[in-house]
Amino acid sequence: REGRNISVSKYYNTLVELLEGSLDSFPISLGVWKKLMIATSNSAKFESKENWALAHRCCQYLLDHRQMTPNQRMNSTIINIGLQIAEVMKDPELAVGIICGPSLEASRYVHSLQQNIDNENSALIQDIPPLAYVKAINMCVDAREPDSAFTILTHGMKNNLPYGFSNNLYALILIGYAHIGDLGRTKELFQEMKENGKIKSEQCYAALIHAYAINGEQVKALKVLDAMIKGTHGDNIRPDLSSFTAYILAAMQIRDWKEVLRIDEVMKGFGIKASPTVFQGVVVANIGEGNNEGAINAMEAAIDSNMSMNRDTFRLCSQYLIPSYIEEGNIDLTRKQMRRLVEDTKNDDVKNAAMTLNKILGECLREDSRRASKAKNEVIIRKERERLWRQALKDTIQLSKVL
Repeated sequence: REGRNISVSKYYNTLVELLEGSLDSFPISLGVWKKLMIATSNSAKFESKENWALAHRCCQYLLDHRQMTPNQRMNSTIINIGLQIAEVMKDPELAVGIICGPSLEASRYVHSLQQNIDNENSALIQDIPPLAYVKAINMCVDAREPDSAFTILTHGMKNNLPYGFSNNLYALILIGYAHIGDLGRTKELFQEMKENGKIKSEQCYAALIHAYAINGEQVKALKVLDAMIKGTHGDNIRPDLSSFTAYILAAMQIRDWKEVLRIDEVMKGFGIKASPTVFQGVVVANIGEGNNEGAINAMEAAIDSNMSMNRDTFRLCSQYLIPSYIEEGNIDLTRKQMRRLVEDTKNDDVKNAAMTLNKILGECLREDSRRASKAKNEVIIRKERERLWRQALKDTIQLSKVL
């Protein structure tokens, strides 16, 4: 690689194909594949995203052709880059291979290759850091592959993964099984945590409630929540937002609006503030019960508490508040309706409210399209977006009252 400005990414595909085509003629040192994996991943970041596929091929070859012994590990560079490749390529199985090693079928290592390992390959032997387990398991859970995540956790437990890490990762995988609706594995893992002395968290109970709920077993979901409320389950864990949210979603699924509103009141009794999900459930439940005042009160309480809001929250509420002026949730069309209302109405209160709403919706759209910069980071932009959508909902409520 000569000179700063020479792009070499276009040569990588040729180089990878050349090396793969030479495997039968002579063994390729693992150090070569490691260097090429690093080079292609760097190129993918800074030059061409297409090179992620090449980096993936190099990483997979590195896994498939290393000798696997009980004490052999990938070094930190390969672990970090390999997990990044797995994340970009959405390949949880690659993450499993990086942490646990390849399958027995893939774990082949010919004698001639052993004789060609360069000194750098000796660095392949290293303990896997706990955070690598966390990253790999998170990736598998996000990909809805909790079985792969459990394989990684089992590997970590056999290799002395610190207790605090394993305890939290058990909970994460439990949530993963619940999210895909696997009630059987959720219950099994829940019981396994108890038998292995793992400390359950409130999120673990929320996962169990969720698993029962999406499998149509609302009675059992309520039984778990009631036990937490009464403190009769023996774990001394009280329900928090996650547990209440899981049950409210279950009640919404069967359109039991009274139960949604009942549990919302119980949650308030615990002093827990509603999340955006609970808020939307309460609004829908009030609408379902024909309680207009209750729906508007819930909206105003959410605004007063500075609850996080976005375009979807606004659409849900505005379609109820001013249905005649909402065009399939399209904000631009809603603004046109507001301008038309300003022109057509003779009521000054309606005119002023429509003008105000049109203006704030314009600000919302502009802020939604804004990107982070050095002068304004993503957190500041997100808070400003939430503030504007809260104001938009407040102005919509006002318009609905004067119409």
